[in-house]
Amino acid sequence: MDMTENRQMVVNVATGEKRPAISNMPLTSSADAPWSDVLIEEHSGTAVELEYVAPAEHVIVVQLKRTCIFDWKENGCYRTLRLQPGQTSIFPAMVPFSTRTHDTGGFLTMTLRQKFLRCASHELMTAPDALELTPRLAVDDPLFNALGATLKAEVHAGYAGGRAYGDALAGTLAVHLVRHYSNRRSQPAGEGTRLSRHQLRRAVDFMHDQLAESLSLNAVAAEAGLSVFHFARLFKQTTGLAPHQYLIQCRVERAKQLIVASSASTAEIAQQVGFCDQSHLTVHFRRLYGVTPKSFRAQMGQRQERV
Repeated sequence: MDMTENRQMVVNVATGEKRPAISNMPLTSSADAPWSDVLIEEHSGTAVELEYVAPAEHVIVVQLKRTCIFDWKENGCYRTLRLQPGQTSIFPAMVPFSTRTHDTGGFLTMTLRQKFLRCASHELMTAPDALELTPRLAVDDPLFNALGATLKAEVHAGYAGGRAYGDALAGTLAVHLVRHYSNRRSQPAGEGTRLSRHQLRRAVDFMHDQLAESLSLNAVAAEAGLSVFHFARLFKQTTGLAPHQYLIQCRVERAKQLIVASSASTAEIAQQVGFCDQSHLTVHFRRLYGVTPKSFRAQMGQRQERV
């Protein structure tokens, strides 16, 4: 995606002109997200006519509402197809196509950078520079639906999981595309299945030292000397948690310590440990400890009075 436009873009193959694929503004967009490698847009009920264009980046389209009846051009002729709710289409970057419809229904697009996808392929292919995605229409793939729904929910939640969560979702999407919808040739032999003690310690220490920062998965993986995709897989196999889940847990535990040891407000503590605001801390604190930070502080105060 061209991040200057912050839209899902197509290129007119004949003229080279670049423009948004859908002229209407999206109902939902991750244009202001703390992550940068995947962009989602949700649209509903619009007419579309795209003649000999190509996506500027890789695009996955998930149909959400109503069956979309559209014309698809092949070998110079249009044929009519149906896209049912829950089905997915894959449009590789710079692969030309032509299509038209009077009503798209509701749909969600997930746009991945070409460079980001090539990085994912380094762990999965012997020739990553030759990576090619396979164009597909009306695929039944539940994981695309789940990832799209999760990314959309994260936008509506104000990016509660932060940059690391978005990076992890983008990484999962990229690896799934490479594994199942590309010309992937082979998987390298002899891969480790867990992080070494040294790699784990470096990654964990880095997370703890940078809790208040907007950590990227790339930065943490670099501390372990691994690519982001390899690191995320090995970290979960080693700890049982995805990196973003571990980071959230660390932030909540640090917040708990500060609630006990300081008189700072919950909002101040939330900022100190890297949450966007008090409400984000409260959600994760309640999930881990079963009470809100305010209730926990009150309970600790009562215990100290009894002592």
